[in-house]
Amino acid sequence: MASRTRIGGQPVLPVLVVVPIAILTVAVMFDFASLTTGWRFFGEIGYWNLVAGLLTASVALVVGVVELFGVGFGRAGWRTAEQYVALTAAMLGLFGLAWYDRMQGGHAGGGLTLVVELLALAAGGVAVWQARSLVVHGDVTSTT
Repeated sequence: MASRTRIGGQPVLPVLVVVPIAILTVAVMFDFASLTTGWRFFGEIGYWNLVAGLLTASVALVVGVVELFGVGFGRAGWRTAEQYVALTAAMLGLFGLAWYDRMQGGHAGGGLTLVVELLALAAGGVAVWQARSLVVHGDVTSTT
């Protein structure tokens, strides 16, 4: 069955999934650079990448929920879509926790914040794999 969220006949979810992961990966890299070099400038860049990643991941989660309830998946496809939504929500929650912690400390992240971000990034990576699985196995296609 075809994806409900499409632009120009192409499913939107595969594109929306990778954008926040890329932005959040860059945020984690800048946070790591900030911790290792002590330069707050890197932490500030990481913070604003974190904000942008949270915003784009929120959009991806909404589209994922639309797909979950709008596309007639088979049993395996439904389970995969549920896992994608749950993992994306977990990623958002963990990155949101890191964002809240950084709001309290003037945008600078600490070692514990970096660990939370790495866990969130791992959840996001598995979510990307789940979204890819939906497309590769034909549960979300670009054909009508």
